[in-house]
This record gives sequence, C-alpha cells and structure tokens, in this order.
Amino acid sequence: MIRKILHTIFTKFSSAGLGFLTIILISQILGVEAKGEQAIMVYNINLMLMLFTLIGNSTLIYLVPRKDFSNLIIPSFLWVGLSAIVVSLFFPNICLLIALLAAISEINQFILLGKQKVAQANTLKLLYPIVSFSYILILWFFDRFTKVEDFITAMFIAYVVSLFYGVFVLKDEYRNIKLLSAKELKADFKNLFRLGFTKQIGYIAQSMNYRLCFYILGFYCGERLVGIYSNAVSLSEAVMLFGSSLALVQYSSLSNNNNDKTSKQFSWKMSKINGLFTAFALLVLCLLPQNVYTFIFGEGFSEISTAIRILSIGILPLSIASNFTQYFYAKGNFKISTGLKNDAKHLRRFRIRNVNEGNMKKKRKRETPKLCLVSSSGGHWEQLQKLQPLIDKYDGFMVTEKTRFEANAKYLMMQTDLKDKFMIFKMMVNSFRALRIWIKEKPDFVITTGTLVAYPFYLLSILTRKKFVFIETFGRANMPTVAGRMMEKHSDLFIVQWETQKKFYKKAIYGGCLY
Repeated sequence: MIRKILHTIFTKFSSAGLGFLTIILISQILGVEAKGEQAIMVYNINLMLMLFTLIGNSTLIYLVPRKDFSNLIIPSFLWVGLSAIVVSLFFPNICLLIALLAAISEINQFILLGKQKVAQANTLKLLYPIVSFSYILILWFFDRFTKVEDFITAMFIAYVVSLFYGVFVLKDEYRNIKLLSAKELKADFKNLFRLGFTKQIGYIAQSMNYRLCFYILGFYCGERLVGIYSNAVSLSEAVMLFGSSLALVQYSSLSNNNNDKTSKQFSWKMSKINGLFTAFALLVLCLLPQNVYTFIFGEGFSEISTAIRILSIGILPLSIASNFTQYFYAKGNFKISTGLKNDAKHLRRFRIRNVNEGNMKKKRKRETPKLCLVSSSGGHWEQLQKLQPLIDKYDGFMVTEKTRFEANAKYLMMQTDLKDKFMIFKMMVNSFRALRIWIKEKPDFVITTGTLVAYPFYLLSILTRKKFVFIETFGRANMPTVAGRMMEKHSDLFIVQWETQKKFYKKAIYGGCLY
C-alpha cells in the first residue's frame, strides 16, 4: 500500500512539476495574453473530455473487479464516438481530436487502476506531461515556440503516445474482446450511465464552478486577466496534489474492500494526513512575496499574489473533502458524493403527491397553438420579423440574439458563431436559457430562419416531440448553410426561398420569398 501511495504521489508531483514548467515557458515567452488564450483552449478541451467520459469515467475503477472487460470498454468507447460526432457539428477542429484521444487514454487509465495496476496507470498518466513538455522544450531551444498553436500540437502528440501505451499495456484484454449482443449492450449502457452519469454531472458542475470564470473574464475583461487568473488557480490547486494522490489510491483500495468499518477508518486517516500537509503548503504559498511570482512568470503577472491569497481560502476544505468523496465513490454511493439526496421515502411521497394532484387537475387543451419564432441577429432576424402576422393570429413569442441594436423580441440570447472562441461557453448558456424558456412557454411549434441560436430549440422540439419548421435564409441562393444541414433531418417542414436551394436538401420544398 505504502509503495502504491508513494508511486502515485511521485507521479502526481512529477506531472504537476512538468505542467508548471510548461506554464512558466508559455508565460515568459508568449506573454500574459497568450497564456489566457491557452487557458481557454485547454478548458474547451476539458469540457469536451468531460462529455466524452460521461459514462467511461472513474466509476470504471469500481466496476472493473465486478464486470467483464468487454462489458465496460465497448459501451465506453461507443459513447466517446457518438458524443464526438455530435460535438464535431459545433467545434470541428484539433481541440476535438485532442479531447477524443484524451478520453480514450483516460478510460485505459481507469481500467488499469481498477485492476490495481497502479504503476502502469501512473506511467500512462505521466507520459502526457513528459512528451508535451519535451516537445515544447525542443521548440524553445530552436526558437520555434512562438504561438499558442505550438502548445496545442504538443498536446496532440503527447496524447497519441499515451494512447498507444495504454493499448499496449492492455493488449491482452483488447485481444480477447467479445462482441456484445444488443441486449447486453443496452444493459451495460444503462448500468454505466446510472453509475457514471451522476458522478460526472457532479464533476462537470464542480469544474464549471472552478473554471466558468475563465470565460466570464475573457468575455468581459480580455485574455490578459484570464492569463493572470489561470496561473493563480494553477498554483493554488497545486497544493491539493498530495491529497488527490492519496484519494486516488484510497479509491482503488476501497473498491476492492468489502469491510465498511475498515474503509471508514482508512478514509479518516487519509483525510487527517491530507489536511495537515495541505495546510502547511498553503501557508508557504501565501507567505511568498509578490516579486517571487513576477520573477517566475514575468512582469505582466504582477497581480497574481493577491489572486492566490483569495483563492487559497477554499483550498483546504476542498482538499479534505476529496477523501470523503472517494469513500462514497468506492462504495458505489455516487449520489451521496455529488451532494444529491438519495431518500426513498421522500421520492415515494413526491411521486404519490404528484399522481394525486394529476388526478385532481384536468389538463385543458390549448385552444390555439403556441409558436416559438427564433433566429440569430442581422438578416435572419429581418426575415423572421416577416412572420409577425403568425404571432398576431396565434399565441407566440420571438427569440433572437442580444446585440447593440434593439430587437422587438421577448427573449434575447447570447450572440455567437462557429468562429467564436467562446462558442462552447455561449452555447451552454444559450442551452440553459432555451430550456428555461421552453419550460415557461411550452411551445407547440418552433419556426426558425437560422442559425446556431436555434439549435437548442431544435433539440428540445425533438425531445418533446413538437413540430419544427426551418426556413432557409434568403441570402444563400447557391449553397447550403451549416445550420440547414444540421437541422434538416428532424425538421417537420423544411422551406427554401430559392428554387436553386432544393438540390442541397432532401426534404426541402420551395415556399417563395419572405421579402
């Protein structure tokens, strides 16, 4: 056990050390704004990675001793592939490919930990920082490290190497993979989703809590402040490495231990050791003078010391909490560890209450259908306004993007497009807004002239089986649009304003011009 802990701690600190050196190189050579751009790119990749591992996450460690390899790896990889295809519709670049490689590598690592092959799992974890830092160091030595894209290339190469190593270590398992029947695959998907979804949603929520401010700072204050803040976060969270190392080994050990009493005692012991070490490291970090940080990162990072002292306040309780979280994960209590209630009595009461209320209240049919008219700004919004007579005749509302120009719409969304580096963040915000609007308004029809702002409403219409009408923009007479190709498949009615547009779409009908 001691050997595993020491090996994992060495891996964590080595990985963090190499990552820290990489941060210094980026900060010193490329500057504070480039560091902010790099931080946003990395977080975009991490967001995609969290989605790709929605079921193939660390719950695999818990399931490996209990399930066959084929029943875990096939549904995990299948989910990675399907989610990558969906994301590619919005974010088709090298960051998507990196996230895909990282997801496969991470799944292999969890499988190894579940088999208690801690040394191999740590080696796999350490390969990424070694390869990426080595590549950046070589570029820097030959004066070729000049832009953020060079760092992204280093990430790609590192994850390719990690992927090959993971497959090599698990070659016997991969060689003996058995094909699953549709019934088995469905059952495995259900099991992995049931266990992994709650955990990953909790992790996503936690990550958004930690990193959402990157987007907010970048959007309102610029990439300079993102660069300063990201380095402060990296240093503040570095002190939790010891605790996370203990927690990971703790999880692996407790997953294979059925004695609850000894598991609790072991978890308490780990939390005390973690707390003492983290408190000492935080004290050292807060006492360092400002000129130490400017010497390390450069003059552009003069405000970093203040940010670190503020961030340090929450580090100690977060670090200690990781030990208790891993205990619940190891015992399969994923809802408890993510802060969700698991009270059967309350669930039953809620269910009975709602059934009784449903029987007492009769649903009244809506006399007229409710329409949701949604589009982006500019020409799309101008065309959508031509449909105002529908709102006058039926019940309905309009949705568009918020710009510096006034728009006579009931709801306003964040403006974005495919080239926007904050697109993922803005689409997530728009998706939550769309869900809130949908719950409040309960539309029967969605009508849109494009573009991406309409996509959340398109998905909601599919999920709730409401009618979706897409009107292709007047401005594209001789070529299709990205939005049109994305939303044609499940459209109940797909209208084009030019006869020439019909050849680009299978379901298109010519409806004439809105102007």
